[in-house]
Amino acid sequence: MLFGNVIADYRRLMACLTGRRFVRALRALAEPSLHIMLTYRYGRLVTRMWPPFRWILLVPYWVAELVIRVVYNISISRRAEIGPGFVILHPSATVIFPGVKIGANVTIGNQVVICPARVGDTRVATIENDVMIGAGAKILGAVRVNHHSVIGANAVVVSDVPVGAVVGGVPGKVVKIAAGRRERRNFRFRRPRRESNVRICEDRREGVIHV
Repeated sequence: MLFGNVIADYRRLMACLTGRRFVRALRALAEPSLHIMLTYRYGRLVTRMWPPFRWILLVPYWVAELVIRVVYNISISRRAEIGPGFVILHPSATVIFPGVKIGANVTIGNQVVICPARVGDTRVATIENDVMIGAGAKILGAVRVNHHSVIGANAVVVSDVPVGAVVGGVPGKVVKIAAGRRERRNFRFRRPRRESNVRICEDRREGVIHV
């Protein structure tokens, strides 16, 4: 599980970079996103172990987490659930609280905060697959961000986001929905057109209607 998720993070990070494959492979190894996710994946794995092993193996995790916080100014709880292919673009001042559920192939920018809506509340967001979260976005409370949606930069999301939606503003509002999703939604409520042999036309000069 650890190596599979790390490899998925590494491959997707390579896909986000430009240049030849060999150059992208080397650059990905030096990207902060890979270092941060490797630390998180290790902490997540250790958390599920039996207490005697957990206490011993958590020591190197605490050291690595401290380095991550100091160097990159980022905090990702090991008690959050993050799927494979997670990429952080230009990580800085990003916070992901415990209990947050994130699906596969999610991309976030810098200064993204996913946390409870108010102090003392433990309810947090669920983010599905293939979601893009722009820089400075805040996702507050027990909201659901559905798959293939985009959260704009500096948006504050306090309500559920539909599938394929683009959200922006404070508070976040749906700016548009992907064309494919909109067409399918309209087609669902489209009424069949009735066929008729009757044609009605109006003769304005005579003031009569011919059928």
